[in-house]
Amino acid sequence: RVKRQIDADSKYDELAAPIQSSSPRSRLAAVLAIIDTFVSLRPAISKGSPEDWQAIVDILSQVPFDKTSFKRIFNAFADNIYYEKSDPDRANAYLLGGAVPSNKQTIQYLYRNDALDNIEQLRSELSFLLNEQGEGGDANDITDALNYHDKATTAFTSYLALIPEADIRDARNYLLNKQQENEER
Repeated sequence: RVKRQIDADSKYDELAAPIQSSSPRSRLAAVLAIIDTFVSLRPAISKGSPEDWQAIVDILSQVPFDKTSFKRIFNAFADNIYYEKSDPDRANAYLLGGAVPSNKQTIQYLYRNDALDNIEQLRSELSFLLNEQGEGGDANDITDALNYHDKATTAFTSYLALIPEADIRDARNYLLNKQQENEER
């Protein structure tokens, strides 16, 4: 059954492996790193320089912001597309006969998709502004770009509100420790 599910899911290439070797803490840390990076982009959008906009478009076009990577990272944490006997709350209906996703999981999935949609809209809007500026047009109205950023940030905030605060603290500490380890190297 697991093999059939993996084969069926592989065509999307956005689903996390059904058996995760990483801890839930590290999977949440990966989600938090995406959110932190995205939120940090707002000042560069506001600044309005083409160089900053191009840098943001480049960031949002690569891992982890490309659609497939983004979904895979979020799915690994909360979408229950893996099965762990040690973590029955994250067991999945689609693998090994688990239960259907809970309302909370469905809501998290919707917030994730809302964030992703607005990230894609932001990337498109900034590309449009860059194109308009390159053609001598008026590319000074960043209202839509800021609106997309704010909507994605709101979706992320709502997503995180569904996660126990202790789990978020633990994942933030994990991120901090990883950053310190990297700086020491």
